[in-house]
Amino acid sequence: GVYFYRATFFDETVGVPGLAAGSGSFTADKLNQELQTATDYFGSVSSHTAFANLYWDIRSGARVTPYIGVGVGIGSTAAGYGSLWSRNANPAAIRTGEGLPNADEIRRNLAATTSSFQGVVSDTVVSQQVLFGVNYALTEDVSLGVKGRWVRVGAFEGDPPIVWDPLRSHVPNLRRDGSEPVSGQLLTDPSTLWGVGLSLTYHF
Repeated sequence: GVYFYRATFFDETVGVPGLAAGSGSFTADKLNQELQTATDYFGSVSSHTAFANLYWDIRSGARVTPYIGVGVGIGSTAAGYGSLWSRNANPAAIRTGEGLPNADEIRRNLAATTSSFQGVVSDTVVSQQVLFGVNYALTEDVSLGVKGRWVRVGAFEGDPPIVWDPLRSHVPNLRRDGSEPVSGQLLTDPSTLWGVGLSLTYHF
């Protein structure tokens, strides 16, 4: 078995894709005109994973012993995430509710509102890896090794749910009367990584 720790420090704020896209679509116009700020913040992402591995040595009788292996692991991944959305203070720039009988009221209610979230979300993720490398026997008891690994990390489904508070400058509900609570979830596709390491092994 192997314990694998990985940490990535982003500390980066990025604009939501589509802002200033200029495509003329409703979504692009909403991003360009209605929203003055639309950003996501990514802090650090860390994972603690325990792998069970199976190795095959390709013995040649020489000092050099190549090997291959496979493994499966399960672990906990945590990610720091935040988002900030603010709407134009001019009701005329608001497009949400267009075509509805109460469109003017919707525009007034949404103008100059802000939605924000900042916190840590986590998930239990299953990973698979392929291992390959070579060990060189320096002496009967000591060997020097080079190991490579390819790891596939499963999709991330963040928990707890993301609750923007405030949401449109009020409590996180769709309606001002407190009904229809609103939440979201941070999702990612599966990811892969490569790694190469050196090892020095002493055989008892």
